[in-house]
Amino acid sequence: YIREGKLDIGIILMIRDVTERRLAEEELSESEAKFRWLFENVPDGIYLSTRDGKLVDINETLVQMLGYNSKLELLAADITNELYMDSSERTKWVGMLETTGRLHNVELDLKRKNGQSLVVRENAQLLTDRHGKSYYEGTLTDITEIKKAERALRSSEIRFRSVWENSVEGMRLTDKDGIIIAANRAFCNLVEMEIQNII
Repeated sequence: YIREGKLDIGIILMIRDVTERRLAEEELSESEAKFRWLFENVPDGIYLSTRDGKLVDINETLVQMLGYNSKLELLAADITNELYMDSSERTKWVGMLETTGRLHNVELDLKRKNGQSLVVRENAQLLTDRHGKSYYEGTLTDITEIKKAERALRSSEIRFRSVWENSVEGMRLTDKDGIIIAANRAFCNLVEMEIQNII
């Protein structure tokens, strides 16, 4: 108000255009909401931890993957002693992360809350926030079933190779045109030819 004596003679108003700031705040809020939705709904476990092994943020997928009852319960876990099958393994991977700044497709043997083994593929990076504090950020993909299938396949291949090589019956493998592409020792003996002359 502008006064002259006891008399109000006018008003001075100051107006500031905050449209751009308001739009920026709304865009930031939308972006954070999208990120949070993605963080919570991807099929991989996501984490943010301190360099000394304290979880700061995790998604629900990681909670389920590791068999914990809640985020709070997992956030309270000691990464080195409660999540690794072999606690020295964390020291090795942290050393690599500190040296190179990232891990790419590293296989880890982790431990679920109930003690069962969990094989994961980890991708991680070292990051520093605007205050200069450093963290590890990463994703974990459960590959336990893939590793079991690979072991079963290797075992099956070994058994097949053993039967193939040690059979007293002559065996050969042909392509769709009837051309021999493999033969076992018994087949070579049966036709009295060396393998290189048969294939």
